[in-house]
Amino acid sequence: MPEPTTGDPRPQLTRRRFVGAAAAAVGAVATGTGLVGGQPAQAATSREVVSWINRHAAPLRTLDAQGPLYDLYPLWRIVGDARLVGVGYDAHGTHNITTLHHRVIRFLVEHMGFRTVAWEESWGAGVLIDEYVRDGGGDPQAARDVVATAFPIVRHEAFVDIVRWMSEFNVGRRESDKVRFLGNDSLEVRQFQYDAVIQYVTDVAPDRLGELHEHLDPLAMHGDPQETIMWYVDPNKTEEWRDEMVAHAKAMFALVEGLPDAPSAVAYLDAVSHAQNILGFFDFLSWKGTLGDTREYYISEQTNRWLRRVPHRVVYLAHNGHIAANPTMVISIPPFDMNRSRVLSAHYFRRDYGDRYVAIGSCFGQGQVFVGWQSPSGPAITDIPAPDPSFVDHTLGQARVSNFLLDLNACGPQSPEVREWLNGPTKIRLIASPYDPAKDTEYKQLVDPWRDVAFDAILYVDRIETARMFGL
Repeated sequence: MPEPTTGDPRPQLTRRRFVGAAAAAVGAVATGTGLVGGQPAQAATSREVVSWINRHAAPLRTLDAQGPLYDLYPLWRIVGDARLVGVGYDAHGTHNITTLHHRVIRFLVEHMGFRTVAWEESWGAGVLIDEYVRDGGGDPQAARDVVATAFPIVRHEAFVDIVRWMSEFNVGRRESDKVRFLGNDSLEVRQFQYDAVIQYVTDVAPDRLGELHEHLDPLAMHGDPQETIMWYVDPNKTEEWRDEMVAHAKAMFALVEGLPDAPSAVAYLDAVSHAQNILGFFDFLSWKGTLGDTREYYISEQTNRWLRRVPHRVVYLAHNGHIAANPTMVISIPPFDMNRSRVLSAHYFRRDYGDRYVAIGSCFGQGQVFVGWQSPSGPAITDIPAPDPSFVDHTLGQARVSNFLLDLNACGPQSPEVREWLNGPTKIRLIASPYDPAKDTEYKQLVDPWRDVAFDAILYVDRIETARMFGL
């Protein structure tokens, strides 16, 4: 996340920790404080609610990524015929939440026919991971090498294991039955994207190459992806200059998208996705208007474009804020306090897919996690205390089992107290890149209502372990 500023909203970046440049992106989905729907978030509730949780919580027998999957069979009912399933986490940089999510991915792929794993990761890095997944044969070192090219926050062993498992799953399968990887975010750009766009226009509409270069050349990369981020978000650049860059990006995208789907060394849909990612990068990091909302729009557009080109079902893993499907929500991540609600990507998913979008959030009790990705000194392992009673995380932690899957739409009788708890607003803890344990109660996601609209189910883990990072 960018360092807070009191005047110019653009971050003061250091080259060493460029990850802060997209931090509005990775560490936090949005900011703000206040109430949801004019109501206070609910505090921990009564014995009635805990009793209901105990009746419907499906115990997770293991968090081991390669463990048996029978305890995840409630997902059949929760997911149903959904085309797109969001699986959230409330902290980056965890190990056993990621291994649990690996098990969820395995279940959805092996038992429910899902064939795309989308991630809160840039499109360009996703293309490289997808190439490995389709053709890598499960080579462990190759998996590590390709993950090392991704955003620093996912450079950990549990993510490598997911990528390697996907590749192993694909060995011997026909192309149409292979599991794919999608990076649907706009956090950075890569040179091969520019090359692909130029190649497509060269092959399909050579008479328009001059027009393409008029708009694409001003957007050219300035060094590697890290250096390009720093060049673009340099606080010495003017707002008018960024407006001009966004205008060029929009014209470039309109040109590419408007071309026919014709024979080329680059597939039309790939060329359009490359162009859209370039546009998303320049538009999102222009720091104009509703910053987080702009990013969310491009996440949804890239995901929708992918779903139009593949016949299968997609599971999307990202921070809980991206996953919750409320039309708007308020998220507070000190010291970033922008005091306004945000429109996040799952709002678009619910709009576009209705009940065929299912949201599964994750909560935890306490443990350790990497935070401080925006810091010049880099991320550090931090102790996360038990949640305050005002958090729903605390209420879930009162269950008799430590780790469980809870269907928030579970059938059966509900007391008025339980209905009020499920159908009202709630406060979920949200651990982002900037985090101070002394202010734990201020890191929150406020949703209203939290059942059915925000989330359809919750994965709860009592104690989290920090990610096993590499390349820091």
